[in-house]
This record gives sequence, C-alpha cells and structure tokens, in this order.
Amino acid sequence: MKIIDLSHTIEESMTVYPGSAKPIIEKIIYPDFLNINVQKYIIEGHIGTHIDTPKHFFLDKKNTENCDLLNFYGKAIVLDSTKYLNNGVITSKILDSVSDLNSYSFIIFYTSWSKKWKTESYFNDFPVISKEMAEILSKSGIKGVGFDAISIDPISDTEFINHNIVLGADKIIIENLTNLESLINIDFTISCLPLKFKNGDGSPVRAVAIF
Repeated sequence: MKIIDLSHTIEESMTVYPGSAKPIIEKIIYPDFLNINVQKYIIEGHIGTHIDTPKHFFLDKKNTENCDLLNFYGKAIVLDSTKYLNNGVITSKILDSVSDLNSYSFIIFYTSWSKKWKTESYFNDFPVISKEMAEILSKSGIKGVGFDAISIDPISDTEFINHNIVLGADKIIIENLTNLESLINIDFTISCLPLKFKNGDGSPVRAVAIF
C-alpha cells in the first residue's frame, strides 16, 4: 500500500483565509511533570487543509458529528484544471475527460495554486469552478469535490454561490489540498476524515491518497 499526503502543515505561520485568525500553538507546562510534552491548540474549524460539511451553510444539514464516515472516504480522480480556465474559471468542459462521473466519490481539481501557499498571491484570483459546473456536480452521485486553493468561490463573492449549490446538495468540499500534481488522471482512494466536533460545520483534516 502507498499513501501520499495531500495536507498542508498546521503551524502558526500558515496561510489562513483573509480575516481568519492564525492558529496558536502553546506548550503547557505542568510543574509536577516537567518532562511531559503537551501542547494546546487554538484553531478555527476551516483552517489549512479542511472540509466543509453541509452545515457550514445549512443549519439543519449534516455536520462532522452525525455525517456517515463514508462521506469522507472513497474513489477519487484529479483533473488538470490548468487547461480548462476561462478568465480564472474552470469550465465544465473539463468533465468531458471523465468517462463516468458517477463512478467516483470525489472529483478533485488541480490548479497548481498550492505552489503559492504562504504567499500573498495565494489569495489573489485563484481558480474557481463555474456555477454551471457546481450545478452539474451537485446533481451527480459524487460525495464531494476538492481543490488546491483556498475556496470554491471567489473572495469577492459574498453570496458564496458555489458553496450553497454544492453543500445544499449534501456534498462536502475539501479546500487547500496539496501534492496533487502526481495524481492527475489516476484513480485512487481519498480519505479526509474530520475531527468529531459536536455539530461541527467543518474541520481540519489529514487528507491522503491511498493506493
């Protein structure tokens, strides 16, 4: 078995969505146990490589606690979006390269954007899918979609159109993936299990590709 890590490291200097707080990682010192290492983590739920559950936008939908774990595991394929961009938008034409969309649990979009991680340009004009693409994916049998960028919607879109379409169809969204370039057009299994937060609308994940 081979496993490829698709996750960014959680650290205090990491890239976070504009307006979000960077994580705080502190060592806790217990006077009676000086040789024991215990850290305290203060992090937001949508930080680093993470998943959005439907509850992120819909209070009555699935969350990290009650969502079937199979929703975070399944057959996946990475599509090279760099060849299907129109003014920064990934067109639905890319799906023509997938013979049977419903045979996959996850469609992952490689945009090469993870190479900009830890730079200011990571937030500027990153590729997103079109509304038409979001609607096609929402009506398919897949469990979710994934991206190597910070959001499925442009930062300028305050209505979060694509989030609403995809999450409204009970799919999950994986954001801030990395190391996708070696997986283009290859079938593999992805695992992106969230932490079991009570009523959690999202969670950092250790996303991995399994062969």
